Amino acid sequence: MNKIAFTGCVLIAFCALQFVNSLSCYTCYSPEECKKARVITCNEVSANETRRELEHYHRNVPNITSNIYECLSLTYKWYSGYSNLIRSNISIFGCVYKDLNSCSLIAAPEISSHNARYCYNCHYDKCNGNPAGKLSSSVYTIAATVVALMLAKAYA
Repeated sequence: MNKIAFTGCVLIAFCALQFVNSLSCYTCYSPEECKKARVITCNEVSANETRRELEHYHRNVPNITSNIYECLSLTYKWYSGYSNLIRSNISIFGCVYKDLNSCSLIAAPEISSHNARYCYNCHYDKCNGNPAGKLSSSVYTIAATVVALMLAKAYA
């Protein structure tokens, strides 16, 4: 009985473990580029590149560094009149330093007239991309847990 329980626990731990040394994020800096966003591993170079892009559209972006990164998804949209047609937008996806607080940055005056702003930071692989049609690692963890519990109950 204890051997089966131990095996189930090891299976759950193995399935839940992420084999990752660092964070991977989608990166792109325009709507056209974002149609085929690249996946990059966060490092100082990629975080500084995203910070430089943020400086084009925001005031007083702090010049900070850290070894803790997050993925950023930031989009500004302007709509035409009363229709839901997007007139233009700005998209910035990439790696940022956690301490940058990129979603709290103040937009430059020429950007502040946007109709909608969507921004979030996250800290797991590829979390800033469109997850539609993709299974997250939590689905696999839940499935492995159910299988382990069924095996433990069957052999109990």
